[in-house]
Amino acid sequence: MDTKSYIITIIIAMLPVVAISQELKIQSFALSPTEIIPGVEQRKDLNGVTCALVKVQVVDAIDRVEGNIIGEIDSRGTEKRIYMTQGTKMFRLYPHSHLPVSIVTSEYDIERLEGNRVYILRLTGDTKEVVDFQKKEVEQEQPRLQPETPSIPASDSITHHDLPLAFQAKNASGSKFHIYAGVGFNALSIIGPSVHLGARYGNSHLEADYVLGLDKVKEITYTQPDAALPTEAYDYSCSKLRARLGYCFGFGSFLVSPQVGVSFNLISGKAVSGFANSSDYFKESYPMSAFGAVRFSYKVTDHFHIHITPQYDISIGGDKVYEFAKQGDGKIKSWGEGFGINTGVIYVF
Repeated sequence: MDTKSYIITIIIAMLPVVAISQELKIQSFALSPTEIIPGVEQRKDLNGVTCALVKVQVVDAIDRVEGNIIGEIDSRGTEKRIYMTQGTKMFRLYPHSHLPVSIVTSEYDIERLEGNRVYILRLTGDTKEVVDFQKKEVEQEQPRLQPETPSIPASDSITHHDLPLAFQAKNASGSKFHIYAGVGFNALSIIGPSVHLGARYGNSHLEADYVLGLDKVKEITYTQPDAALPTEAYDYSCSKLRARLGYCFGFGSFLVSPQVGVSFNLISGKAVSGFANSSDYFKESYPMSAFGAVRFSYKVTDHFHIHITPQYDISIGGDKVYEFAKQGDGKIKSWGEGFGINTGVIYVF
């Protein structure tokens, strides 16, 4: 072997070492204040908490990640999307053609990763293409040399992090089923505190709520056509039992939920003090209403939401007592039909 061939052989032998020894440098790692994670792309941990999204911008593949990763790496060309659990303070990347890179969030003024936030990590120093080009030039000069046995790439089927692998695929996008409960206050149509309990599957939810009416309509009297004096007199109050079906879609932390449902209006009369009723025909009424509503919610956290829900009721099953009573007072009419609003808080289990 002549001197030139010997030198070329040594260079080719050293090229894999050169390529492997290349290090990536962290150009920047910061929170992206203007980006949000669309609802369909969110992932949740085993507790139902929305993960943080780390967008790694690098000209190389990432074989695996050590840390609190949820699901698989979403590779989109030079941007790799990695979902990490809330509270993550460090993680380690294993690029395909470079040395591992460790990230400690506190070194970049980030105490820990926050759920439902987007972070941008830029890595530079990728020289793999330059090395491949040099290797190709050397091979052209020495065509008789045996091709180098290709190295076996690290398996991309292994994911290391703190959560068991058996649970990652099942919970990559979070549980689809949730139970929630809330308390609030109803106004306009009926005034009083409210409670509700619901179940959500995916974007759809079914809910029941109860409003305890505090407002009253006093001294409504009824007189029979052939009677000289009133035969019944009541102070009325009304509570509501409602069932609603809705569909929720989101814009980051803001949620909108159109709803339809029915109301069972529980109107009850108490005899006016000092008045002796000769009958109780007008004492109670249970008219039904259909309604349409839109709930506007804001996710303070993944479990705690605040909302305001305007709705409009249309009477669909007014009994004779209600039809007669609402003519005597507009407030009674508003209990069964008209505009109302509810606001309160929701806790998602």
